[in-house]
Amino acid sequence: MTAPPQGVEVDQIEFPAGKVRYYTAGTHGPPVVLLHGGGPDNALLSWRNTIGVLAADHRVYAPDLPGQGGSTEWRGRANQRTFEEVLRWLLDAWQIPQATLVGLSMGGSIAVGFTLRHPQRVRALALVDSTGLQHRMPHHLLTYLLMRTNLSGRMAAKLLRGNRALVRLALNKVFFADASAVSDLESIVGEVSAEAAARRSVFADWHADAINRRSMSINHLPQLDRIACPVTVIHGEKDALVPVASAHEVAGAIPGAQLRVMPQAGHWPNRERPTEFNALLREFVNALNAPPAPVKGTTGAPQRDGSTEAPTQRMKVPTPGPAADSTASKEQAKPGEGESTDSATQLMKVGAATSTEGTDADGTEESSTKDSSGAPDTPEDADTAEKDTADAAGTPAADDESGDAGSGEKKATTDAPTRFIKVGSTPEGEPKAETEPEQGAEEKSVEKTDEKSEENSEEAPEEKSEKTSEESGDTEEPTDDAPEDSDGKPVT
Repeated sequence: MTAPPQGVEVDQIEFPAGKVRYYTAGTHGPPVVLLHGGGPDNALLSWRNTIGVLAADHRVYAPDLPGQGGSTEWRGRANQRTFEEVLRWLLDAWQIPQATLVGLSMGGSIAVGFTLRHPQRVRALALVDSTGLQHRMPHHLLTYLLMRTNLSGRMAAKLLRGNRALVRLALNKVFFADASAVSDLESIVGEVSAEAAARRSVFADWHADAINRRSMSINHLPQLDRIACPVTVIHGEKDALVPVASAHEVAGAIPGAQLRVMPQAGHWPNRERPTEFNALLREFVNALNAPPAPVKGTTGAPQRDGSTEAPTQRMKVPTPGPAADSTASKEQAKPGEGESTDSATQLMKVGAATSTEGTDADGTEESSTKDSSGAPDTPEDADTAEKDTADAAGTPAADDESGDAGSGEKKATTDAPTRFIKVGSTPEGEPKAETEPEQGAEEKSVEKTDEKSEENSEEAPEEKSEKTSEESGDTEEPTDDAPEDSDGKPVT
């Protein structure tokens, strides 16, 4: 085990199938999980130069995948499904509900598979020279045959264990575009040799499961359109294992994905050109933390759109004047003129003894007197009772205001119910006169009502208003037919 960089802590978690070692750095910021590749690779070998850069404003986690690095003592197969499950266990153990995943080579395949299976736990995705996203490998048949023979993997591990020249050659031909340009090449050679010595084979179970005879068994390419999180694809221009054409196809298959091709870089751009690679990755993860840009032309908090709301208007109901002429009464009698469709209509019958003191600003009429004898059950009963009482008592059928509204129009609001008041009722505070209604008076009132209706039907329309005024004037004096009590007062 090589020493981790300064500020990077090492820890491990025990699972039923074995332990998983991981590296952490950073104390604040959104979490970022770095997944290394297959072959002679581990967490520090891939991300040694990246952990510290991201830890400035992120919490960084870099596990050694089962079977590699510090997690070589793993019981069971270490394939695609195992890696996805281990990643979920790690996120739960770290108490991370959602993280940005960065996957290199085989780690990119794990990140994509996990995103497709658990999209709610992936905030963003960075794919670096990822495998598992193409239909075939370069020299596909030869690679398939090598994967099927265990001797090739074990032999490669033995050769790379103690032959640094062979390691240097492999890095130059397979992983780097130009190994001579890598500043810390000798350090990388030592790390690869140490990894090969700790393993029995340089190939993982993932490689044997991923490659079929004719095509790739693990190929996420047809399902990439399901990925909805932000994605960046970083790829070395001269990658010998995964051609750059595959990166273009991947970026085109994921909605909204961006492609960054690094010139003069191979399959490990993170170690071959670490400065350029870290700049691209840091730009991507920092963009996720930036607040959304405000809409052009707007400042401050969004204002409420009142165009869809109808304004509320309060309509005043016209109040009948005390001395309106007959022409105004006829115009007011027309239904629907000068009134709002929302206002209620009060119907006032000729002969009703209701008077109003005034109307408030909302059109609500207040009664000047209260009904001392109780309101009738129905408007028809009230009409008959009022006419009988008016004829029997000989009192005026209505005051000046009711005379102006004699055309049949009523005005009221739904808040004030209509009250029917009998003429001759005793105001509050005065003793009531004891009277007994006589059947003869009621019969006389019915006969008079019939005679008046016949006379009104024979008169011309132009004489009707005069007739009404004469009749209302005649009723100001008590009639001789009205019964009287012992004191000479009319019986009501």
